[in-house]
Amino acid sequence: MTHAVETMAYANDIRPWHGLGVEVEQDLTPKEMIIAAGLDWRVHKAKMFAKFGEQTIEVDNNHSLVRVRKDGSADSLGVCGPVYEPYQNEDVFKFFDKFCKAGKMVMKTAGSLQDGRHVWGLAQMKNGFTLGGKDRTDGYILLSHPHVWGKALVIRYTPIQVVCMNTLMMALSQETEHKFRQPHIYAFDNTVIEQAEKVVGMADDKMNEFQSAAEFL
Repeated sequence: MTHAVETMAYANDIRPWHGLGVEVEQDLTPKEMIIAAGLDWRVHKAKMFAKFGEQTIEVDNNHSLVRVRKDGSADSLGVCGPVYEPYQNEDVFKFFDKFCKAGKMVMKTAGSLQDGRHVWGLAQMKNGFTLGGKDRTDGYILLSHPHVWGKALVIRYTPIQVVCMNTLMMALSQETEHKFRQPHIYAFDNTVIEQAEKVVGMADDKMNEFQSAAEFL
């Protein structure tokens, strides 16, 4: 139950104090980070049935979110409504591809919390800076990807290194204008990625403005 971490990978310049996870090199692609973090599984929406005596009754309005691993084993992540759209980990992590290939970000952590119900990915922006030779300021882009009915996918700027459930909740609770939110009632496609990229682009600009102001002061 330690910080609700199920599986995790972290770049070798980050050391989660609780000692969980797999240490990896800093130059992993988003797809490689998914595999290293044990997130290469898929989620499906399956019909639900109720057992009543000798009868098996189909549940009309709700479904079960079922996680299927590469070895074929499966477990339920919970219940969802009929309009819920499952998002696959490999699809949402494609958001990072453009920025990592362009050298604007590098993957830092990724993992699964609460038995797969919450997935996250964290990339460090490359425009961090140091003041006075010792005060380092870095920004991160967090992707919070819950496989939970009623919770939305969130992509946002944060100064927090996310390595567990506590730090994820801290990062998500911060107020920021640089946040993209996508409910699980629409398909996750290239249009959604483009909308999220605009939010990240604004965060990048703000980081540069902050550096200029800090250096001036």
